Amino acid sequence: MKAYIDEIASPAGPLAFAVDEDGALIRLHFVESNYGPVLEEDLEDEGYAVEADESRTAAVRGELSEYAHGNRQAFDVPLSYVGDVTAAEQPGVEVRYRGGRVDLPRGHDHFSS
Repeated sequence: MKAYIDEIASPAGPLAFAVDEDGALIRLHFVESNYGPVLEEDLEDEGYAVEADESRTAAVRGELSEYAHGNRQAFDVPLSYVGDVTAAEQPGVEVRYRGGRVDLPRGHDHFSS
């Protein structure tokens, strides 16, 4: 398994993210959180061979940039889910998944790190 990592600036701080070989988003963390600095290490611990490849991360980077600039409210990139996390386990973050899209309402775009 391969994972491709990248970072992007956002109004809330830099974001680190990873996609799998199919371009599906597998991780998204604030760099300045408890998880951001160890993104590559965590992925390697899970069996991923980690590489940086901007051509593989371009779709996610583009949609995150559009969102950060107020030009996007729904995401079309595929997501890869691991485990079973419910919204109740993630207080303060509202994410709605519908038909292959993730909606992050502008009024609820606050995150905690």
